[in-house]
Amino acid sequence: MGSRVCKKIELSVRTTYQYSSLGKIKRAFLTGKAWNIPKDVVFPQKENKTKTGKNLLPNSLNKDVKLFENAL
Repeated sequence: MGSRVCKKIELSVRTTYQYSSLGKIKRAFLTGKAWNIPKDVVFPQKENKTKTGKNLLPNSLNKDVKLFENAL
C-alpha cells in the first residue's frame, strides 16, 4: 500500500495500517510486512475523537473561562 492510495482515500498511511490490523478494512490481508488491500474495497470514514458542538471542559474550568472573558 502506497501513499498514493492513502491520498486517494483521504486517510493517512498510519491510519490505513491501523484499520487493516483492526479488521476495519474488509478483505485486507498481510503478506510479510505489507498489507494488501483489494481495489474494490470500501474504506471506512475516519472517526473524529471529539464531538463537534459539545463542550469538553469541566464545569470548574468553564466558570474560569467565563470570568476571564467577562474581564476582557
